[in-house]
Amino acid sequence: MQIVYVNASLVNHRMFFITKTKYFRMKQILLFLLLSTCCRFSYAQNMAQIRFINKDSVYDFGDAGNAEASKYQFEFKNTGTAGLNITDIKCDNADLTFQWRRKTVKPGKKGIITVTYTPKAGADPGSFRNDVFITSNATDKPYPFLHISGAIMPSKGDAVQKGSSSGKQSRRGH
Repeated sequence: MQIVYVNASLVNHRMFFITKTKYFRMKQILLFLLLSTCCRFSYAQNMAQIRFINKDSVYDFGDAGNAEASKYQFEFKNTGTAGLNITDIKCDNADLTFQWRRKTVKPGKKGIITVTYTPKAGADPGSFRNDVFITSNATDKPYPFLHISGAIMPSKGDAVQKGSSSGKQSRRGH
């Protein structure tokens, strides 16, 4: 009978190494899950959110004559858990102006954005459709929350030529 001597320290060392790597891998996974969960909850807790109460955040000013001012109010609510600060409202159409309270809207409270449409005298007839970009702490970059459309009708003194070769129709802002 042959006796084989096995170095016990080598076997124990190998078992210890396997157990040690499994332990550290499991520790890494648990630490990753814990950190990702904490980050997700801390990000979601301190967030302002804007929700417009008006249907679909869309408004059509309809047909307007030259130099006729029209106003519309969009009502919104801060549905987040942090205060909402609207810092800027812009669109490509210079005929649209915006007014809003520049104070913080607390969570659960409402605010109003008033849009005034004043076509410039002598503006070309035609339709327009604009996205209105709102800059606030609810999003990382300006976001088109509002969509506004309408049309400028020719003034009574303006003659519309039929069969014109230019075929030019004004489409401002789009």
